[in-house]
Amino acid sequence: MDTDFDANDAKYREAFEASMQELNTLLNEREELESMLGLLDRRIEKLRQVAVGLGGICGEDVETISGKWPEPAPDKALEVTGLTDAIRGVLSTHSEHYLSPIHIRDLLREMGFDTGKYRNVLASIHTVLKRLRNQRDVVDASHEGKVVYKWNRR
Repeated sequence: MDTDFDANDAKYREAFEASMQELNTLLNEREELESMLGLLDRRIEKLRQVAVGLGGICGEDVETISGKWPEPAPDKALEVTGLTDAIRGVLSTHSEHYLSPIHIRDLLREMGFDTGKYRNVLASIHTVLKRLRNQRDVVDASHEGKVVYKWNRR
């Protein structure tokens, strides 16, 4: 790299430094917002489950609840939830227990998540779990020679 700078080179360097600082600031802000969004999503999922449980006690099923309250309805979560968020929901809902990827897959299916759109859903679940572990959202352990995962309640 040429070390001789003229007035224009210094302006480019200054613009470069400013853009990198702003980029770093925005990436940090996005990380904070994504963290807050994750917390909100988990709370919303828990409240949806509470609503379904209380609705059952009151004689309301998911279809009836969805008809009366279309926006917060339990089935709305399934339309917009990606695999990562769905796995987060399963793990946070069952936060007292370690779950195997197979058990997570079965719980996703029970909650109505469409696992059929994935060619190899277990491979996708494993990938998501490893990423969540690296982000410290989950902890793993070994049970009977298999890796199991649990929500990290930091």
